[in-house]
Amino acid sequence: MSSRSAVRLDDPLSFALQGYAWLPALRRRTGRDAVRVSLLGLPAVVLCGPAAGRFCYDEANVRRPDGPGR
Repeated sequence: MSSRSAVRLDDPLSFALQGYAWLPALRRRTGRDAVRVSLLGLPAVVLCGPAAGRFCYDEANVRRPDGPGR
């Protein structure tokens, strides 16, 4: 799989039944810690590991819509 291709979740029932096991299975299949996916027709990137957590919580890297209290 190329780094630019997205994994399609063609079987939502299987996704729902696997729950959190879906992500480790996806990482094993792709051999990557960052995988582009399509969730409910929307593009997304799945990131794993401590560095991914720091990246997602760093406001310089992630744009979030302004919500209540902001």
